[in-house]
Amino acid sequence: MKVIFWVIILIGLLPLTASGSDTNDYIQGRALAATCTGCHGTDGRGQGGIPNISGWERKVFVDRMLYFKSGNAQATLMHQIAPGYTLEQINLMAQYFSKK
Repeated sequence: MKVIFWVIILIGLLPLTASGSDTNDYIQGRALAATCTGCHGTDGRGQGGIPNISGWERKVFVDRMLYFKSGNAQATLMHQIAPGYTLEQINLMAQYFSKK
């Protein structure tokens, strides 16, 4: 009976660990995205000739960053900036901007 009790308790706690991870990912993504504000504006809402990246789908953001990272796309700055990010960091930023 005690084993069943603890199994139920542990299963009940699983969502808390997942949400903690999501929160941590969001915080990390926000910290990484702070470097984008100089050009893309607060929360990625670029103006003028700078693209608005706020609300982009994750896949679109990741694909675009990987394209810049590959060196195949020449842009004013992004082909120089994107290679500095890992795939994990790009995914964290994509998650952050997709929620804006």
